[in-house]
Amino acid sequence: MTDTTDDIAEEISFQGFDDYCKLLKNLLNDVLQREVGTDFVEKLERNRTLAQVFFFFFLLLLLFLREKLL
Repeated sequence: MTDTTDDIAEEISFQGFDDYCKLLKNLLNDVLQREVGTDFVEKLERNRTLAQVFFFFFLLLLLFLREKLL
């Protein structure tokens, strides 16, 4: 039987970590916009999105190949 107190404590711990990550992302975004301009930040965001899409399709390809080879 799982201890729900531990589960709640772990969730709270991760929530704090997520909040810090979001804050850091927002601060970095603000600094980049101020220092290099919004055009660069938009290009950076577009490239990040394209990289995520590429990675997703790469994983799908690996799963497909794995199924074909097994």
